[in-house]
Parts: sequence; structure tokens; C-alpha cells
Amino acid sequence: MNRWDTGGPGPHSRFARDLQPFERLQLSRAVFGSVIAVAERLSGSSASGWGSYLLGGLGAVEARELHLSLLRVCGVLVDEIEAWMASAAAGAVDHTAELGDIASVTGIERADVHRKWNRCGNDDQASALVISQPWPNLDPQGAPTDSHYEQDRGWWRIGPAARRSARYAVIVVDHVIRRVYELDPDGWDSDTTGIRWRFRATGAAALSEAQVDAAVEHGVLPARLGDSLPAQLDSGCVPWHFLSAATRGLDPRLD
Repeated sequence: MNRWDTGGPGPHSRFARDLQPFERLQLSRAVFGSVIAVAERLSGSSASGWGSYLLGGLGAVEARELHLSLLRVCGVLVDEIEAWMASAAAGAVDHTAELGDIASVTGIERADVHRKWNRCGNDDQASALVISQPWPNLDPQGAPTDSHYEQDRGWWRIGPAARRSARYAVIVVDHVIRRVYELDPDGWDSDTTGIRWRFRATGAAALSEAQVDAAVEHGVLPARLGDSLPAQLDSGCVPWHFLSAATRGLDPRLD
């Protein structure tokens, strides 16, 4: 039995109900249609390749390539869903949700939620912001530029707790850390709605590789430039919580 097959009403919290059957069907059809369309392009089949397969109109080689392409697309989708779930969990907790609420709406055991997405603020944790930029952007693989900085700094939906606690902004392009900024704690500006925010970085520039390495060595950053980080492929900004330097017995002072 999977976690949704409860035989009764689906899991829910005080804040979010479960999907109705017709909503699940709509979601399944929408995702399936998008996945099949991409798989058809990857396999080199026609836009009606899946329909031809169902009618027995594809040869063995064409059918093989279509199914292998489907597996490739599903693998990317699994990674993207994991990133979406982590993003949603971080955003929910940043706006006062508890781990029990997350367990309720996902159907995942509370202990597993704690292991995967523990975002509870406490003295044992430090935080950074993970900002995912779509690819391609302005020379995403090259050295940081002024245009990168203006693009990276906002505007983002980010809650007050994350703005207060985050010390760094980590920029991820196609699941790889490309740039890191040290945040000015007093440098947050809101848009006219007060919903979206833009940061200012110390020195108005990204940190050098040596500066990032030093921050990692002192335990105030958990990853280096070029490291893989599962984050949404499209634009987004979420808190990233990790064990603080003090908890790990490291000196957080950067001399």
C-alpha cells in the first residue's frame, strides 16, 4: 500500500486539503502530456510517436528509443520534484508551518520529514539562501559580472525569518553552485507590494573562489563553487539550513 492508499480521506493539515480525485486526474494528465511531448522530441519520433506506439505503429528500435527517452525525462522530473518539495517545505516553515504539517500534507513519516527537510530554526543551525537561476542566463558558466549581480539579487519571495538569519546567497544554475554572495544584513529592499525582496551583497560583487573556500573551512558555508546542489531549475529563492560552525566545533571567524 502506498502512502496515499488509506481507504479514507487523504492526509491533510489545518492549512491544506488533499487533492480531489478529479484534481489528481487533471494533474496526472497534464504531467503525462508534457513528459511524453519531451520524450518524443528526444527520441526523434514524430509529435504523435506515443500514439503510434499504442497503435503498434512503431518498430522495435523506435519503441526502444521512445521508452529510453521517457525514462530520461522521468529521471529529470524526479530530481526536479525533489527540489520543488524541498523548496515548498522550506517556504512553509519560514512562514510558521511545523514538521507535523509537512508530514500531514505529504504523507511522509514525521521522522523522514525531519531527516529530509528539517528547517526548524535553532541555535544548532545556520542558514544561507539558495537562489536558482534558469539556464541559459547571462553567461551563466563564465566569471561573475555586474549583470550577474543585478540578476541574482532579486526580486524574490522570501520570508522575514530567512532574511534575518541568512548570511550568504548561493546561486545555482542547472543544479551547480556558480556564485556566492555575502549578504549585507541591513541591505534588504522590498518592492512596492512588500512581498518581493532584493538583497545587497558586501562589496556589491560575488565572492572569489578563495573566499568561498575560506567560508567552507570555517563552517559558515556548507558547499563550494562547482558543487552539485539539487535546486529548482527555474527561478526561485529558498532558505538552506545546515549545522552551524559552533555546533561542529569550528571557529566561524573569517580573518
